[in-house]
Amino acid sequence: GYGGYGTNTLNFMTDLNTRMTTFNPHALGMIGDMVSAIDNTILTSDETAIRNKFATLPGARFVTPGNHDFDYMTLAQWLAVWKEECLYFEPDKAFGSFDVGEYHFVILDCLYNNTTPFAHVSTTSYPSEFYIPDGTDGSVNQLGWLRNDLAKTDKKTLVFCHTSLSELGSGFWTLSDGVGRVGNRAAVRTVFEDSDKVIGVFGGHIHNNRWMVINGIPYIHSTVFNNTPSANIVASREYITGTEKGAWTEITINNRTGEMHLEFYENDSVEGVRKTTDTVKFYRDLDGKYQPQNPHDALVVYESSDLS
Repeated sequence: GYGGYGTNTLNFMTDLNTRMTTFNPHALGMIGDMVSAIDNTILTSDETAIRNKFATLPGARFVTPGNHDFDYMTLAQWLAVWKEECLYFEPDKAFGSFDVGEYHFVILDCLYNNTTPFAHVSTTSYPSEFYIPDGTDGSVNQLGWLRNDLAKTDKKTLVFCHTSLSELGSGFWTLSDGVGRVGNRAAVRTVFEDSDKVIGVFGGHIHNNRWMVINGIPYIHSTVFNNTPSANIVASREYITGTEKGAWTEITINNRTGEMHLEFYENDSVEGVRKTTDTVKFYRDLDGKYQPQNPHDALVVYESSDLS
């Protein structure tokens, strides 16, 4: 989703900190678009302020970049701001992985152009679809790294990526609107499915709380998301300029049954913190695939044949 640094952003993060003291997350992350700005100086200042506040939050913290973080900033500049929160990243890259308890966390950087050369975005003009480089242009092979990373872990895996790896398009548009998706998302999903370890894929970018299941894996988007897991996972959303709302998604996973429960929260200066009516539960069927507890809870349940 679109994150803007508003006058109440740091206050919202203080309220989030208060809530997290009760929720006691095992991990907590931000899934991109921490800010939006009109030049590099303001962008760097705002990113730094949010990073300093984020560093006070509890749990194992992680960050995924969003497209608006690069409106006036290069990848190297962004990494310089967030390096203390991104020790799990591969050298000079914005993707990596780490473990928390029984779970393996994978952070992907989908913010590359979808035509060769697969250069990282650093502009306010974005491609209609982004890309996770596969090395075919001789540059970084993030897709190969993902395949190898999943092969090395024996833990249940949660994946975080700013833009859409599902068939959901951006923001206020329809399901068929592909704006903001990852161009090679089907290839990425195949890596997830082949590993038999990925139990959930979480993202932001889309301007609504939405979710779908593809081949037994839930793909969950929060309106400007920031996260966390274990038996508890949280996702602090970003903040929307003008509307001045903060929000987050709290995700609880039952370590025994695998059931996954999502609750969405909002916060503003008028009504304060409140739980929204958006809530969804996923359970694992006899084949080990996730299904929505109520069929109406999922926007769409897809099998591969439905996507051809």
